[in-house]
Amino acid sequence: MIFEVGVRVGRIWAKMRRLNDAAKNQIVAFMLECSTQLVSDESFALEQAEEMLVDLFEFINTFDDSETYDFLRQLLRERKETALVNQAFDALIQMPRREPAQFLAEVLRHSDAGWRCAGCRALGNLGARSSSKAIQLLCTALLQDEDADVRYAAAEALEEVGDETALSALQFTIEHDKGVDYETFPIAGAAQKAVNAIQRRRSELL
Repeated sequence: MIFEVGVRVGRIWAKMRRLNDAAKNQIVAFMLECSTQLVSDESFALEQAEEMLVDLFEFINTFDDSETYDFLRQLLRERKETALVNQAFDALIQMPRREPAQFLAEVLRHSDAGWRCAGCRALGNLGARSSSKAIQLLCTALLQDEDADVRYAAAEALEEVGDETALSALQFTIEHDKGVDYETFPIAGAAQKAVNAIQRRRSELL
């Protein structure tokens, strides 16, 4: 496959390379190849797709960091193919030399609530890469976003990555937010689950 050739070439380079037009076309081809595999119904194809994604991110990150960041953001803004846009979004979050919360802060200011929900979910999936900035962004979304689905997504994300600094925002939500998400699940209920998870994580450290 084309991505295999490109990844082997990418691993040869120990230093950051300039992102020329040929490399940009190659990255787009890799993304489309991965997207084709990801929609397969066969378990083998899905496993292969996961390996392809790892190789894709490794290949992307062999290029100059600032040039790659700008290129991926351009794909996110200008391309219409949903699968390609999703790959660019994931690649931006995976960049190892960038703070993911910096990019996701921009996503949370997007005019489309669907993108803001995606930003919250991405922050909740950061795991070890989470940060105080990520938690602050989620608390702000929880308290200030006008869309109930975004607030619910923020509460769910805080269940995964929140710490003691999120408790006041969560408690305020429990007491005052009467909204529900698109499935009519109460935001206050999601906030209570987040509080329980934070307290459980804190007790496990004692």
